[in-house]
Amino acid sequence: MEKNFNNQIAQLMTHFKNIYYYTALCFSLLFLSCEEDTLGDQTFGSLDGKVVTNGVNAPLENVKITTNPASTTVFTDSEGNFKIEDILVGDYSVQAEKDNF
Repeated sequence: MEKNFNNQIAQLMTHFKNIYYYTALCFSLLFLSCEEDTLGDQTFGSLDGKVVTNGVNAPLENVKITTNPASTTVFTDSEGNFKIEDILVGDYSVQAEKDNF
C-alpha cells in the first residue's frame, strides 16, 4: 500500500511539474510576443512648389501658402517659388491665398 501511495505522489508531482513548465512556457511566449510601439521613427522632409497665374503662367509673388494638416505658413518669392522645410512626411493638401486675386 505504501508503494502504491508513493507512486501516486510521484505521478502527482510529475503532473504539477508539467503544469508548471506549460504555464512558464505560455507566459514566456506571451512576453516575447509583446512589442512596444516606436514613436521616434518620424521622418521629415520638405514641400516646395511654384504659384503661377492661370493661362499665362506668370509667377505670383507674396502668395500665402498653408497646408492641411497645419504646418508652417510661408509666402512665395518674386518668382512664385515657396518651400516648407522640416515637415513630417505624409499627405497634405496645400492652399494658396492672395488678396485681390
